[in-house]
Amino acid sequence: MNCKNACNITSDYIDGCLPPQARCEYEAHISQCPECAAEHDEMRRMLSALSSLSVRGSSVDCWPALRAIIVERGRPRPVWHFLLRPVIAAPAAALAAVLTVMLVLPAQMQTPDMSSSASMSEYGHYITAHARFQRQQAFADPDVTFVAVELERARVAADRDQP
Repeated sequence: MNCKNACNITSDYIDGCLPPQARCEYEAHISQCPECAAEHDEMRRMLSALSSLSVRGSSVDCWPALRAIIVERGRPRPVWHFLLRPVIAAPAAALAAVLTVMLVLPAQMQTPDMSSSASMSEYGHYITAHARFQRQQAFADPDVTFVAVELERARVAADRDQP
């Protein structure tokens, strides 16, 4: 056994917690090493001095109040208690406000009036031109193609209805 190991197990030896073989090795080491023997004696004197101190009780009985605090903190809290923390509640409220504005504002915006033939023809012209441009590209936008076909069908249906 070396001095480092002996220093690490000194308190275990004094407490009587070492197995028999380690106890014999420790006793053999401190009988031959004066530094470790001095460390052992110093630890034994310190423990005897500490055990000779008297135990004073508190003048105030704090245990019932302390126990109530421990029990209260150990009790599980409901989920909504966690959600009311300012760190979580403030961003959640801001997000809810933004989502509300995003949902309400577009509903209040006016949609272009497609009933007039001038705006319909302008829109149709735009979509037709865009569809022609899309045909030239390798990858066409399917939404533009769909709208162009639907506008063409609407134009054909409108031509059939007019005398």
